[in-house]
Amino acid sequence: MKFFSSKQLLAATVAALGFAGAAQADIIEVTADISADTRWTRDNVYVIPKTVYVLPPAKLTIEPGTLIRGAYPDISGYTNSPGSLAICRGAKIIANATADDPVIFTSIDDTLVPGGVNTRPTAFTGSGGSVTNPNGDYSTTGAQGDKTNAFSHGRESGGLVLLGRTPIAYDGNGATSRPSYDDSTNTFGGAEYISLPTGSASPELTAGTQNEAGDGVGFAVIEGLAVDAVPLGASFDPDAAVSGVTTTGDIASSTSFQRGVYGGINEDDNSGIVRFMQLRYGGYPIATGIEINGLTMGAVGRGTTIEWVEVSNNADDCFEWFGGYVNCRYLAGMHCGDDGIDWDQGFSGTIQHAFIHEGGTNFGRTGLFGGVGVGAETTAGKNLSFFGPERGFELDGPEPNNSGILPRSKGWVFNATVIGNKGGSGTDTNDDGVRVRRGSSGQIQYTLFEDINNGVLEMSDNSATAGRENDTDLLDSLYFNVGTTPIGSLTATTIVTTGTAAASVTQLAAKGQLAYRGLNPSLVDEAPSGTNITARKLTRTPPARSGLTDFLAPVRYTGAMRDNNWLFGWTWAHTAELLPTTNVARPALTLAVPATNPTISFAADTTATDAADAVVYVVERSTNGVAWAPIGTVQDGSSADAPNGVLADSAGAGTITVTDTGYTYTSGTPVHYRVIAQ
Repeated sequence: MKFFSSKQLLAATVAALGFAGAAQADIIEVTADISADTRWTRDNVYVIPKTVYVLPPAKLTIEPGTLIRGAYPDISGYTNSPGSLAICRGAKIIANATADDPVIFTSIDDTLVPGGVNTRPTAFTGSGGSVTNPNGDYSTTGAQGDKTNAFSHGRESGGLVLLGRTPIAYDGNGATSRPSYDDSTNTFGGAEYISLPTGSASPELTAGTQNEAGDGVGFAVIEGLAVDAVPLGASFDPDAAVSGVTTTGDIASSTSFQRGVYGGINEDDNSGIVRFMQLRYGGYPIATGIEINGLTMGAVGRGTTIEWVEVSNNADDCFEWFGGYVNCRYLAGMHCGDDGIDWDQGFSGTIQHAFIHEGGTNFGRTGLFGGVGVGAETTAGKNLSFFGPERGFELDGPEPNNSGILPRSKGWVFNATVIGNKGGSGTDTNDDGVRVRRGSSGQIQYTLFEDINNGVLEMSDNSATAGRENDTDLLDSLYFNVGTTPIGSLTATTIVTTGTAAASVTQLAAKGQLAYRGLNPSLVDEAPSGTNITARKLTRTPPARSGLTDFLAPVRYTGAMRDNNWLFGWTWAHTAELLPTTNVARPALTLAVPATNPTISFAADTTATDAADAVVYVVERSTNGVAWAPIGTVQDGSSADAPNGVLADSAGAGTITVTDTGYTYTSGTPVHYRVIAQ
């Protein structure tokens, strides 16, 4: 698998192995909540027949290559409790996987996994005893129809839910007391901790029905779960009071804990690590309009690491943030039933490198294995999904539309690619690139939109009177084959669309969704004349957000990926044979310390015929193996361009060597480097 290389300087490296061929995996059923530190290992398959909670202060560690299977209530018998994993406030998940060995969370009978049918339980324990596991067809060549191939499944498990303790904007029951947490500057370090309202006998939510309304103190029940109280072995601080910050109305620690609740006052709350994870076939509907998203993040803080996560064939949103300040990278949403990226309730995080394919409703494929096609669809470029999708991005404020509640929603998105469903069967009339609602705002920059049925930017119930603190900016972006009104009717005069324009031709290498190996959302090379192909030109100022350091890669192209199809090797899309068989080679790193600054050397990709088309690489450093800081980009033969974050290559043609002048090495202190082709 070719993705990126990571190497540690002067410290040991451990390589993980894959599934052991045809050996039968051990099946471990998990039905009880996890209340102590637990490790799930790659030599087992973990079956979750209902929602399982990780309770504070427990830490669930999931080894690279681990397979997790969720069941749905129709067969498990657990009413309104699909097989889901919920990481509660104060608990952590450590799923620090790799490109070669991702963690896979999928349905109970999916055979399109390492180990295949040998990892599929023939039976498991449901609410009423032993349940026979139904046989599903997950082949990549199955005929068009219901559950007859890998593309026609969905709603067969829940999903992954992370619950944290950051401020949120929620007042579902219209209480007169409103959260008084104020971060009106929407910049790092600009938050003002005031007092949480008092006067309620129980500041947290009380046990009750599914998706119970909030009570106006900055706590809520996450969509798809219910609130109920369970005892803890030790007292727990539910709102994560911040050291050195004076607040009134702090919620007292207690051994009584409400599992489905999220919210608090710590922007830097840490829910753990989610890296290289697939989330397949989830979103089982608990009630009308209530499903679990592929990855649900409620009040998740900046201390959490989320990168390289793929959600595929989920019945609801791919990714949804309910408040929170977490920053995320390399997110892929494939063929889901609602929005690709959805934020609400005061989300103020940053997303870089996101690929969203909205899908359509075709089950068959064409061009399989030398032209043997199946199903009725024959047009390459049409889309493929079990669901009728909606928007690439849906940006919301408070839920429901209580515009006066703080904090405001304003997120930042850089380097995304959104493919809609225009031209495919099952086209949804809500197919927008970005829909902004309910007092939200955001900045979308360096993003590529193609095949969008409606507009690239649409506004609804979001006028200047809706309490929006900042308006929405769509900057330096491109679109191709979209609706007749690319930028929709805007109800506020301060919407900014600077640098956003139509491209005259597609910018993507391949979009044949129904064709075997027909999807490659990397950018096509420039034409010999240098015209028409504009997304890959390295002429832009690198992404930046005030106060955010050591996160954004200083890349200068438009879209989620330039040369490296980073879906390759670790995703469901790759396993399902949607992607070509070749990709940019993963570089093998050589590290040295000739003086006090480490040098990183590797062989460069030399396939480009024009120097401007040479592969761009991002070099990143970590001192703990968890958080990675981009230190710059480099092309073969490039010279230093410090304002644009370009590192000098001193090795010559075919080899790249760069020096990390920003780090002084101390003997005995490990430092890690990774190189990611763009």
